[in-house]
Amino acid sequence: LSNNTEVDFDKRGHWKKIKSKNGIPLEVLPNISKEYILENYTNIKTIEIEKERGKYEVLLENNIELVFSKNGEISKIEE
Repeated sequence: LSNNTEVDFDKRGHWKKIKSKNGIPLEVLPNISKEYILENYTNIKTIEIEKERGKYEVLLENNIELVFSKNGEISKIEE
């Protein structure tokens, strides 16, 4: 996109990966995931979100990777 955001789509046209050094709006995640990031990582940009079967992988600009279930519950944190 014009703001250097990259979006990969599956064959049905649904997004499967979003990358942006400028930050990604958290609205693309389930509410529980969004709330967790806002409460625990305030002012840290989300630079990559990948949607895989049954989970979301979220990479923050400080190289912390969060993995959420499809319901938005945190299942893994890698620092």
